Amino acid sequence: DFLTVELGLRYDRHSLTDDEAWSPRVNAAWGLGRGSVLRVGWGWYHQSQRTYELLVEDGDTTFYPPERSEHWVAGFEHLFDSSSSTSLTGVRAEVYTRRVRDPRPRYESLFEPFERFPEGELARVRIEPESSRANGAELSVAGRAGSRIDWWINYGYAATEDRVDGRDVPRSIDQRHTVNVDVNYRLGSNWDLNLAWRFHTGWPTTPVSAVEEEGELVPVLGSRNSDRLSNYHRLDLRVSRRWQFRRSRLTAFADVQNVYNRRNSAGQDVEIDDERGLVKKTEHWP
Repeated sequence: DFLTVELGLRYDRHSLTDDEAWSPRVNAAWGLGRGSVLRVGWGWYHQSQRTYELLVEDGDTTFYPPERSEHWVAGFEHLFDSSSSTSLTGVRAEVYTRRVRDPRPRYESLFEPFERFPEGELARVRIEPESSRANGAELSVAGRAGSRIDWWINYGYAATEDRVDGRDVPRSIDQRHTVNVDVNYRLGSNWDLNLAWRFHTGWPTTPVSAVEEEGELVPVLGSRNSDRLSNYHRLDLRVSRRWQFRRSRLTAFADVQNVYNRRNSAGQDVEIDDERGLVKKTEHWP
């Protein structure tokens, strides 16, 4: 009664590259008394390159074999009884690791993780990892404050890296620390006021300097993704109204994003000016 085990096996045939892949998986859940569950999972996951993912915008016309990743995850969850004297309603903790064997090559900008037209960037480079990995841990706590306020806090630590030329390099989406805070206040039977605050450490970027060679300034790149953008945070507000009908429910809401108008860095543009030298212009999220 306290143990549940799930076994799985997936088969994929990818005719485009003439590949076959078997993916075994296993999950287990143990009940640890009333309201508590311990979960453990392991599995292989194969990801084939789909036809529309061919990197023609970067001049790459090769379809690559499927990537295989190995996942391990363990988690503990406890739900508090509604009659409990504590203000907490639930606690969840998880740890995970992911290993990718033979990841596909990809193209990225050295200075801006996200671009509207990334293939048009002059600082776009080809990245060929030998392998990739992601490790992390996450803690979530939910609770109530009186009869009108529900809240939720989440913290995550994650490290996402590529192995390139024998060296571990943070991926452009790597954010080591992440915090989410959500508070919902019930204004009435059908009205809600919600505040959501988000924070994460800055994404990696590549440092650049300039040296003079034969009377001209020449850019010099540091190690890829060895620097960081500034930390990201913002506060969002939402007011919502519900209408309950006989067989349906309608919800309308209004959002205000980035209430305190934080100018979060999205990357930087780099250029060399004959008079000003090396010019770095910080790009911000709209």
